[in-house]
Amino acid sequence: MNRRRHRGIIFVTAMWVAIVLGALALLFARSMQVESIASSNRIAAQQASAVEMGVEQYVLSAVDASKGDAVSVLATPAEQIQLGNGYFWILQPLSTDDNTYAFGITDESSKLNLGVAANAELVKLPGMSQEVADGIVDWRDSDSTLTGQGAESDYYQALARPYTAKNSPFESIEELYLVKGVTDEMMWGQDLNHNGVVDPDEVGAAGMSGAFNGGVDASRGIVPFITVWGKEPNTDAKGEPRLNLNPPPPPPGTPPTNNTAALTAALVKAGFKQDRATQVADLARQRGPYSSVFDFAAKVALTPEEFQQAEDLLTTSAAKTLPGLVNVHTAPSQVLMCLPGLEQADADAIVAARAGTTTVGGSSSSSTSTNNTGIGWMLKALTPTKVGAIGARITGRSYFYSADIVSVSGDGRAFKRVRIVVDARSSPPIMVFRKDLTSLGWPLLPEIRNNLRNGQPLPPAGGYGTGATNGVP
Repeated sequence: MNRRRHRGIIFVTAMWVAIVLGALALLFARSMQVESIASSNRIAAQQASAVEMGVEQYVLSAVDASKGDAVSVLATPAEQIQLGNGYFWILQPLSTDDNTYAFGITDESSKLNLGVAANAELVKLPGMSQEVADGIVDWRDSDSTLTGQGAESDYYQALARPYTAKNSPFESIEELYLVKGVTDEMMWGQDLNHNGVVDPDEVGAAGMSGAFNGGVDASRGIVPFITVWGKEPNTDAKGEPRLNLNPPPPPPGTPPTNNTAALTAALVKAGFKQDRATQVADLARQRGPYSSVFDFAAKVALTPEEFQQAEDLLTTSAAKTLPGLVNVHTAPSQVLMCLPGLEQADADAIVAARAGTTTVGGSSSSSTSTNNTGIGWMLKALTPTKVGAIGARITGRSYFYSADIVSVSGDGRAFKRVRIVVDARSSPPIMVFRKDLTSLGWPLLPEIRNNLRNGQPLPPAGGYGTGATNGVP
Protein backbone atom coordinates (compact mmCIF):
# COMPACT_ATOMS: atom_id res chain seq x y z
CA MET A 1 0.00 0.00 0.00
CA ASN A 2 2.78 2.41 0.98
CA ARG A 3 4.66 1.38 -2.14
CA ARG A 4 1.67 2.23 -4.36
CA ARG A 5 1.25 5.57 -2.62
CA HIS A 6 4.96 6.27 -3.05
CA ARG A 7 4.75 5.43 -6.75
CA GLY A 8 1.69 7.71 -7.13
CA ILE A 9 3.51 10.57 -5.53
CA ILE A 10 6.46 10.04 -7.84
CA PHE A 11 4.14 9.95 -10.88
CA VAL A 12 2.34 13.16 -9.89
CA THR A 13 5.63 14.86 -9.14
CA ALA A 14 7.00 13.78 -12.51
CA MET A 15 3.90 15.14 -14.23
CA TRP A 16 4.29 18.52 -12.50
CA VAL A 17 7.96 18.59 -13.39
CA ALA A 18 7.08 17.82 -17.00
CA ILE A 19 4.42 20.56 -17.00
CA VAL A 20 6.82 23.09 -15.50
CA LEU A 21 9.56 22.14 -17.93
CA GLY A 22 7.11 22.36 -20.83
CA ALA A 23 5.93 25.78 -19.68
CA LEU A 24 9.54 26.93 -19.34
CA ALA A 25 10.29 25.58 -22.81
CA LEU A 26 7.29 27.46 -24.25
CA LEU A 27 8.29 30.64 -22.44
CA PHE A 28 11.84 30.26 -23.69
CA ALA A 29 10.64 29.60 -27.24
CA ARG A 30 8.34 32.62 -27.06
CA SER A 31 11.17 34.73 -25.71
CA MET A 32 13.44 33.55 -28.51
CA GLN A 33 10.74 34.32 -31.07
CA VAL A 34 10.28 37.85 -29.69
CA GLU A 35 14.03 38.35 -29.62
CA SER A 36 14.30 37.10 -33.19
CA ILE A 37 11.60 39.51 -34.35
CA ALA A 38 13.18 42.36 -32.39
CA SER A 39 16.58 41.51 -33.83
CA SER A 40 15.16 41.46 -37.36
CA ASN A 41 13.47 44.81 -36.72
CA ARG A 42 16.72 46.28 -35.44
CA ILE A 43 18.57 45.02 -38.49
CA ALA A 44 15.85 46.43 -40.76
CA ALA A 45 16.03 49.79 -38.97
CA GLN A 46 19.80 49.87 -39.35
CA GLN A 47 19.46 48.96 -43.02
CA ALA A 48 16.91 51.73 -43.64
CA SER A 49 19.15 54.19 -41.78
CA ALA A 50 22.20 53.10 -43.79
CA VAL A 51 20.29 53.56 -47.05
CA GLU A 52 19.18 57.03 -45.97
CA MET A 53 22.74 58.04 -45.13
CA GLY A 54 23.83 56.77 -48.52
CA VAL A 55 21.17 58.93 -50.17
CA GLU A 56 22.53 61.98 -48.37
CA GLN A 57 25.83 61.38 -50.14
CA TYR A 58 23.93 60.79 -53.39
CA VAL A 59 22.34 64.24 -53.07
CA LEU A 60 25.66 65.89 -52.21
CA SER A 61 27.19 64.28 -55.29
CA ALA A 62 24.28 65.37 -57.51
CA VAL A 63 24.66 69.05 -56.63
CA ASP A 64 28.46 69.09 -56.56
CA ALA A 65 29.94 71.28 -59.30
CA SER A 66 26.47 72.12 -60.63
CA LYS A 67 27.59 75.76 -60.97
CA GLY A 68 24.11 77.05 -60.36
CA ASP A 69 22.39 74.83 -62.94
CA ALA A 70 19.26 73.85 -61.01
CA VAL A 71 17.46 72.32 -64.00
CA SER A 72 19.98 69.49 -64.31
CA VAL A 73 20.07 68.94 -60.55
CA LEU A 74 16.27 68.64 -60.37
CA ALA A 75 16.34 65.97 -63.07
CA THR A 76 18.40 63.65 -60.83
CA PRO A 77 16.60 60.25 -60.60
CA ALA A 78 14.81 60.04 -57.26
CA GLU A 79 11.94 57.54 -57.46
CA GLN A 80 12.12 53.99 -56.11
CA ILE A 81 15.85 53.48 -56.56
CA GLN A 82 17.37 50.33 -55.12
CA LEU A 83 20.39 50.77 -52.87
CA GLY A 84 21.77 47.54 -51.47
CA ASN A 85 18.75 45.52 -50.35
CA GLY A 86 16.70 48.64 -49.64
CA TYR A 87 15.01 51.34 -51.68
CA PHE A 88 14.74 55.11 -51.53
CA TRP A 89 12.63 57.98 -52.80
CA ILE A 90 13.17 61.76 -52.62
CA LEU A 91 9.81 63.50 -52.22
CA GLN A 92 9.07 66.73 -54.05
CA PRO A 93 5.75 68.63 -53.96
CA LEU A 94 4.17 68.99 -57.40
CA SER A 95 3.10 72.60 -57.79
CA THR A 96 0.22 71.88 -60.18
CA ASP A 97 -1.46 68.99 -58.35
CA ASP A 98 -1.93 68.07 -54.70
CA ASN A 99 -3.02 64.48 -55.44
CA THR A 100 0.08 63.32 -57.29
CA TYR A 101 3.33 62.08 -55.81
CA ALA A 102 6.40 63.70 -57.32
CA PHE A 103 10.05 62.92 -56.77
CA GLY A 104 13.29 64.84 -57.06
CA ILE A 105 15.69 67.21 -55.36
CA THR A 106 14.07 70.58 -54.58
CA ASP A 107 15.58 73.92 -55.54
CA GLU A 108 15.33 76.25 -52.54
CA SER A 109 15.70 79.26 -54.86
CA SER A 110 12.45 78.24 -56.53
CA LYS A 111 10.69 79.49 -53.39
CA LEU A 112 9.96 82.87 -51.84
CA ASN A 113 12.66 83.74 -49.31
CA LEU A 114 11.33 84.87 -45.92
CA GLY A 115 14.51 86.83 -45.33
CA VAL A 116 14.09 89.30 -48.18
CA ALA A 117 10.50 89.10 -49.46
CA ALA A 118 8.60 92.34 -48.99
CA ASN A 119 5.28 92.50 -47.19
CA ALA A 120 3.40 92.85 -50.49
CA GLU A 121 5.09 89.68 -51.80
CA LEU A 122 4.43 87.58 -48.71
CA VAL A 123 0.72 88.36 -48.60
CA LYS A 124 0.24 86.84 -52.09
CA LEU A 125 1.27 83.35 -50.94
CA PRO A 126 -1.52 80.72 -50.92
CA GLY A 127 -3.41 80.94 -47.63
CA MET A 128 -1.33 83.84 -46.29
CA SER A 129 -2.96 86.60 -44.21
CA GLN A 130 -2.00 90.25 -43.89
CA GLU A 131 -1.47 89.76 -40.15
CA VAL A 132 1.11 87.01 -40.66
CA ALA A 133 2.83 88.85 -43.52
CA ASP A 134 3.24 91.88 -41.26
CA GLY A 135 4.34 89.63 -38.41
CA ILE A 136 7.09 88.05 -40.55
CA VAL A 137 8.49 91.47 -41.40
CA ASP A 138 8.42 92.52 -37.73
CA TRP A 139 10.05 89.25 -36.63
CA ARG A 140 13.05 89.61 -38.94
CA ASP A 141 13.64 93.39 -38.97
CA SER A 142 16.06 94.95 -36.50
CA ASP A 143 13.75 97.62 -35.11
CA SER A 144 10.84 97.61 -32.68
CA THR A 145 8.48 99.57 -34.92
CA LEU A 146 5.14 97.86 -35.50
CA THR A 147 4.28 96.96 -39.11
CA GLY A 148 0.54 97.08 -39.79
CA GLN A 149 -1.07 94.10 -38.05
CA GLY A 150 2.27 92.59 -37.08
CA ALA A 151 3.80 92.19 -33.63
CA GLU A 152 6.91 93.18 -31.71
CA SER A 153 8.22 92.11 -28.33
CA ASP A 154 5.44 93.77 -26.34
CA TYR A 155 2.91 91.35 -27.92
CA TYR A 156 5.04 88.24 -27.42
CA GLN A 157 5.93 89.21 -23.84
CA ALA A 158 2.22 89.25 -22.97
CA LEU A 159 1.70 85.60 -24.01
CA ALA A 160 1.23 82.80 -21.48
CA ARG A 161 4.75 81.66 -22.33
CA PRO A 162 6.48 84.96 -23.06
CA TYR A 163 9.43 85.52 -25.38
CA THR A 164 10.82 88.41 -27.39
CA ALA A 165 10.71 89.15 -31.11
CA LYS A 166 13.87 87.86 -32.75
CA ASN A 167 14.58 91.00 -34.82
CA SER A 168 17.05 89.10 -36.97
CA PRO A 169 16.84 86.72 -39.95
CA PHE A 170 14.95 83.42 -39.92
CA GLU A 171 17.08 80.30 -39.49
CA SER A 172 14.46 77.65 -40.28
CA ILE A 173 10.92 77.32 -41.59
CA GLU A 174 9.79 75.97 -38.22
CA GLU A 175 10.69 79.32 -36.66
CA LEU A 176 7.51 80.66 -38.27
CA TYR A 177 5.52 79.00 -35.47
CA LEU A 178 6.79 81.76 -33.18
CA VAL A 179 5.26 84.49 -35.36
CA LYS A 180 1.88 85.98 -34.46
CA GLY A 181 -1.02 84.32 -36.28
CA VAL A 182 0.84 81.32 -37.71
CA THR A 183 -1.02 78.00 -37.36
CA ASP A 184 -0.57 74.41 -38.52
CA GLU A 185 -3.37 74.98 -41.03
CA MET A 186 -1.52 77.93 -42.57
CA MET A 187 1.78 76.07 -42.60
CA TRP A 188 0.66 72.70 -43.96
CA GLY A 189 -3.03 72.94 -44.90
CA GLN A 190 -4.41 69.39 -45.03
CA ASP A 191 -1.01 67.81 -45.63
CA LEU A 192 -0.66 66.33 -42.15
CA ASN A 193 2.30 64.09 -42.96
CA HIS A 194 4.07 66.82 -44.98
CA ASN A 195 4.63 64.64 -48.05
CA GLY A 196 3.36 67.17 -50.60
CA VAL A 197 0.20 65.16 -51.29
CA VAL A 198 -3.25 65.45 -49.76
CA ASP A 199 -3.82 61.75 -49.06
CA PRO A 200 -7.36 60.30 -48.95
CA ASP A 201 -7.40 60.22 -45.15
CA GLU A 202 -6.30 63.87 -45.05
CA VAL A 203 -9.05 65.25 -47.31
CA GLY A 204 -11.19 67.65 -45.35
CA ALA A 205 -8.60 68.15 -42.61
CA ALA A 206 -8.94 71.53 -40.90
CA GLY A 207 -12.31 71.96 -42.62
CA MET A 208 -10.74 72.56 -46.04
CA SER A 209 -11.69 71.08 -49.40
CA GLY A 210 -9.44 68.67 -51.23
CA ALA A 211 -9.41 70.58 -54.51
CA PHE A 212 -6.36 72.36 -55.87
CA ASN A 213 -6.72 75.42 -58.06
CA GLY A 214 -3.33 76.97 -58.56
CA GLY A 215 -2.02 80.12 -56.94
CA VAL A 216 -4.93 80.79 -54.56
CA ASP A 217 -5.11 77.24 -53.21
CA ALA A 218 -3.95 76.52 -49.66
CA SER A 219 -4.56 72.77 -49.47
CA ARG A 220 -0.89 72.15 -48.62
CA GLY A 221 -0.23 75.43 -46.83
CA ILE A 222 2.59 77.89 -47.45
CA VAL A 223 5.55 75.61 -46.69
CA PRO A 224 6.03 74.28 -50.27
CA PHE A 225 6.49 77.85 -51.46
CA ILE A 226 8.76 79.43 -48.83
CA THR A 227 12.38 79.09 -47.75
CA VAL A 228 14.98 80.65 -45.50
CA TRP A 229 17.85 79.34 -47.64
CA GLY A 230 19.25 80.88 -50.77
CA LYS A 231 22.38 82.91 -51.51
CA GLU A 232 24.53 83.16 -54.58
CA PRO A 233 27.95 84.68 -55.22
CA ASN A 234 27.89 87.92 -57.21
CA THR A 235 30.26 86.44 -59.78
CA ASP A 236 29.98 85.16 -63.32
CA ALA A 237 29.81 81.51 -64.35
CA LYS A 238 33.61 81.23 -64.10
CA GLY A 239 33.66 82.62 -60.59
CA GLU A 240 35.16 85.96 -61.63
CA PRO A 241 33.82 89.30 -60.27
CA ARG A 242 31.13 90.95 -62.34
CA LEU A 243 31.35 94.52 -63.57
CA ASN A 244 29.24 96.86 -61.47
CA LEU A 245 27.12 99.10 -63.72
CA ASN A 246 26.69 101.44 -60.75
CA PRO A 247 30.25 102.33 -59.75
CA PRO A 248 30.63 103.69 -56.22
CA PRO A 249 30.71 107.48 -55.86
CA PRO A 250 34.23 108.93 -55.94
CA PRO A 251 35.84 110.54 -52.89
CA PRO A 252 35.08 114.25 -52.46
CA GLY A 253 37.10 116.48 -54.77
CA THR A 254 37.81 113.75 -57.34
CA PRO A 255 36.20 113.32 -60.79
CA PRO A 256 33.30 110.84 -61.25
CA THR A 257 34.21 107.22 -61.82
CA ASN A 258 34.13 106.32 -65.50
CA ASN A 259 33.85 102.60 -66.26
CA THR A 260 33.14 103.04 -69.97
CA ALA A 261 36.36 101.30 -70.98
CA ALA A 262 35.74 98.44 -68.57
CA LEU A 263 32.19 97.98 -69.82
CA THR A 264 33.35 98.04 -73.43
CA ALA A 265 35.89 95.32 -72.65
CA ALA A 266 33.28 93.24 -70.82
CA LEU A 267 30.85 93.45 -73.74
CA VAL A 268 33.55 92.47 -76.23
CA LYS A 269 34.41 89.55 -73.97
CA ALA A 270 30.74 88.57 -74.06
CA GLY A 271 30.77 88.45 -77.86
CA PHE A 272 29.76 91.98 -78.91
CA LYS A 273 31.45 93.55 -81.89
CA GLN A 274 33.75 96.44 -80.95
CA ASP A 275 31.58 99.18 -82.48
CA ARG A 276 28.41 97.93 -80.78
CA ALA A 277 30.21 97.50 -77.44
CA THR A 278 31.51 101.08 -77.60
CA GLN A 279 28.05 102.38 -78.50
CA VAL A 280 26.39 100.57 -75.56
CA ALA A 281 29.09 101.69 -73.11
CA ASP A 282 28.65 105.32 -74.15
CA LEU A 283 24.88 105.10 -73.65
CA ALA A 284 25.36 103.37 -70.30
CA ARG A 285 27.50 106.25 -69.01
CA GLN A 286 24.74 108.72 -69.87
CA ARG A 287 21.66 106.82 -68.68
CA GLY A 288 22.61 105.33 -65.32
CA PRO A 289 22.17 104.53 -62.49
CA TYR A 290 20.41 101.20 -62.89
CA SER A 291 18.11 99.26 -60.57
CA SER A 292 18.97 95.93 -62.23
CA VAL A 293 20.62 94.50 -65.31
CA PHE A 294 17.15 94.45 -66.90
CA ASP A 295 16.85 98.19 -66.26
CA PHE A 296 20.23 98.59 -67.96
CA ALA A 297 19.08 96.51 -70.94
CA ALA A 298 15.99 98.66 -71.36
CA LYS A 299 17.81 102.00 -71.08
CA VAL A 300 20.54 101.12 -73.59
CA ALA A 301 18.14 99.18 -75.86
CA LEU A 302 19.81 95.76 -75.79
CA THR A 303 18.13 93.02 -77.79
CA PRO A 304 17.19 89.83 -75.90
CA GLU A 305 20.04 88.04 -77.65
CA GLU A 306 22.55 90.72 -76.63
CA PHE A 307 21.26 90.69 -73.08
CA GLN A 308 21.63 86.92 -72.95
CA GLN A 309 25.28 87.33 -73.96
CA ALA A 310 26.12 90.00 -71.42
CA GLU A 311 23.91 89.60 -68.35
CA ASP A 312 26.11 87.09 -66.51
CA LEU A 313 29.10 89.45 -66.64
CA LEU A 314 27.22 92.47 -65.22
CA THR A 315 25.70 93.50 -61.91
CA THR A 316 24.16 96.56 -60.28
CA SER A 317 25.18 95.63 -56.73
CA ALA A 318 28.49 95.99 -54.93
CA ALA A 319 27.59 93.11 -52.57
CA LYS A 320 29.69 89.97 -52.79
CA THR A 321 26.70 87.74 -52.01
CA LEU A 322 23.14 88.13 -53.31
CA PRO A 323 20.52 86.67 -50.94
CA GLY A 324 17.03 85.37 -51.58
CA LEU A 325 16.75 85.67 -55.37
CA VAL A 326 14.00 83.61 -57.08
CA ASN A 327 15.14 81.28 -59.86
CA VAL A 328 12.81 81.88 -62.81
CA HIS A 329 13.88 78.56 -64.37
CA THR A 330 12.41 76.51 -61.52
CA ALA A 331 9.94 78.62 -59.51
CA PRO A 332 6.27 77.54 -59.75
CA SER A 333 3.59 80.05 -60.71
CA GLN A 334 2.49 80.38 -57.05
CA VAL A 335 5.90 81.88 -56.25
CA LEU A 336 6.37 83.87 -59.46
CA MET A 337 3.11 85.74 -59.00
CA CYS A 338 4.33 86.95 -55.60
CA LEU A 339 7.07 89.03 -57.26
CA PRO A 340 6.49 92.79 -57.47
CA GLY A 341 3.87 93.82 -59.99
CA LEU A 342 3.15 90.31 -61.32
CA GLU A 343 -0.22 88.61 -61.63
CA GLN A 344 -1.29 85.05 -62.42
CA ALA A 345 -1.18 85.71 -66.17
CA ASP A 346 2.41 86.99 -65.89
CA ALA A 347 3.47 83.94 -63.90
CA ASP A 348 1.87 81.66 -66.47
CA ALA A 349 3.67 83.55 -69.25
CA ILE A 350 7.03 82.97 -67.55
CA VAL A 351 6.32 79.24 -67.10
CA ALA A 352 5.33 78.95 -70.77
CA ALA A 353 8.33 80.96 -72.03
CA ARG A 354 10.93 78.99 -70.07
CA ALA A 355 9.72 75.65 -71.43
CA GLY A 356 11.85 76.05 -74.54
CA THR A 357 14.91 77.51 -72.84
CA THR A 358 16.13 74.65 -70.64
CA THR A 359 18.05 71.52 -71.52
CA VAL A 360 19.00 68.51 -69.45
CA GLY A 361 21.87 66.39 -70.63
CA GLY A 362 24.60 64.34 -69.05
CA SER A 363 25.16 64.30 -65.31
CA SER A 364 24.61 67.15 -62.90
CA SER A 365 28.36 67.45 -62.55
CA SER A 366 28.80 68.44 -66.19
CA SER A 367 29.55 72.01 -67.21
CA THR A 368 26.75 74.50 -66.75
CA SER A 369 24.54 75.10 -69.77
CA THR A 370 23.88 78.75 -70.61
CA ASN A 371 20.30 77.78 -71.41
CA ASN A 372 19.79 76.57 -67.87
CA THR A 373 21.16 79.68 -66.11
CA GLY A 374 20.71 82.58 -68.52
CA ILE A 375 17.61 84.77 -68.11
CA GLY A 376 17.66 86.85 -71.28
CA TRP A 377 14.48 85.09 -72.41
CA MET A 378 12.61 87.00 -69.70
CA LEU A 379 12.69 90.03 -72.00
CA LYS A 380 10.38 88.10 -74.31
CA ALA A 381 8.17 86.68 -71.56
CA LEU A 382 7.13 89.99 -69.97
CA THR A 383 6.80 93.65 -70.89
CA PRO A 384 9.87 95.85 -70.20
CA THR A 385 8.00 97.53 -67.34
CA LYS A 386 7.16 94.27 -65.58
CA VAL A 387 10.52 92.61 -66.07
CA GLY A 388 12.19 95.81 -64.87
CA ALA A 389 10.14 95.76 -61.65
CA ILE A 390 11.33 92.24 -60.75
CA GLY A 391 14.84 92.45 -62.20
CA ALA A 392 16.55 92.83 -58.83
CA ARG A 393 14.60 89.87 -57.36
CA ILE A 394 15.26 87.14 -59.92
CA THR A 395 18.10 84.90 -61.02
CA GLY A 396 18.81 81.95 -63.25
CA ARG A 397 21.12 80.18 -60.82
CA SER A 398 20.66 78.18 -57.61
CA TYR A 399 23.10 76.98 -54.97
CA PHE A 400 20.86 75.71 -52.15
CA TYR A 401 18.89 72.46 -52.49
CA SER A 402 16.75 70.37 -50.18
CA ALA A 403 15.90 66.69 -50.25
CA ASP A 404 13.05 64.93 -48.41
CA ILE A 405 14.55 61.44 -48.28
CA VAL A 406 12.50 58.29 -47.65
CA SER A 407 14.29 54.96 -47.34
CA VAL A 408 12.95 51.48 -46.59
CA SER A 409 14.59 48.18 -45.75
CA GLY A 410 14.39 45.35 -48.26
CA ASP A 411 11.89 43.42 -46.14
CA GLY A 412 9.68 46.47 -45.57
CA ARG A 413 9.98 46.19 -41.78
CA ALA A 414 11.52 49.64 -41.23
CA PHE A 415 11.77 53.01 -42.91
CA LYS A 416 13.58 56.29 -42.36
CA ARG A 417 12.63 59.80 -43.46
CA VAL A 418 15.01 62.76 -43.24
CA ARG A 419 14.99 66.24 -44.76
CA ILE A 420 18.33 67.87 -45.56
CA VAL A 421 19.40 71.21 -47.03
CA VAL A 422 22.66 71.45 -48.98
CA ASP A 423 24.82 74.48 -49.80
CA ALA A 424 26.47 73.89 -53.19
CA ARG A 425 28.45 77.11 -53.40
CA SER A 426 31.61 75.17 -52.63
CA SER A 427 32.98 71.80 -53.69
CA PRO A 428 32.36 69.50 -51.94
CA PRO A 429 28.93 70.85 -50.96
CA ILE A 430 28.02 71.34 -47.30
CA MET A 431 24.96 69.99 -45.50
CA VAL A 432 23.60 72.97 -43.53
CA PHE A 433 20.36 71.47 -42.17
CA ARG A 434 19.10 68.00 -41.24
CA LYS A 435 15.81 66.99 -39.61
CA ASP A 436 14.43 63.51 -38.89
CA LEU A 437 10.81 63.23 -40.09
CA THR A 438 10.31 59.51 -39.43
CA SER A 439 7.78 60.22 -36.67
CA LEU A 440 5.36 61.62 -39.28
CA GLY A 441 4.77 58.07 -40.52
CA TRP A 442 5.20 56.29 -43.84
CA PRO A 443 4.62 59.01 -46.47
CA LEU A 444 4.05 56.84 -49.57
CA LEU A 445 1.43 54.29 -50.57
CA PRO A 446 1.06 51.41 -48.06
CA GLU A 447 1.19 48.89 -50.92
CA ILE A 448 4.93 49.50 -51.23
CA ARG A 449 5.77 48.21 -47.76
CA ASN A 450 3.12 45.48 -47.97
CA ASN A 451 4.77 44.10 -51.11
CA LEU A 452 8.19 44.12 -49.48
CA ARG A 453 6.89 42.45 -46.31
CA ASN A 454 5.28 39.70 -48.38
CA GLY A 455 8.46 39.15 -50.37
CA GLN A 456 6.88 40.41 -53.58
CA PRO A 457 8.82 42.53 -56.09
CA LEU A 458 7.91 46.18 -56.45
CA PRO A 459 6.35 47.24 -59.74
CA PRO A 460 8.37 49.63 -61.91
CA ALA A 461 8.66 53.24 -60.73
CA GLY A 462 5.30 54.92 -61.14
CA GLY A 463 3.60 51.53 -61.30
CA TYR A 464 1.14 52.34 -58.53
CA GLY A 465 -0.73 54.78 -60.73
CA THR A 466 0.46 57.86 -58.87
CA GLY A 467 1.49 59.76 -61.99
CA ALA A 468 4.84 60.57 -60.41
CA THR A 469 7.01 63.16 -62.10
CA ASN A 470 10.58 64.37 -61.79
CA GLY A 471 12.16 67.68 -62.72
CA VAL A 472 11.24 71.34 -63.03
CA PRO A 473 7.80 72.25 -61.59
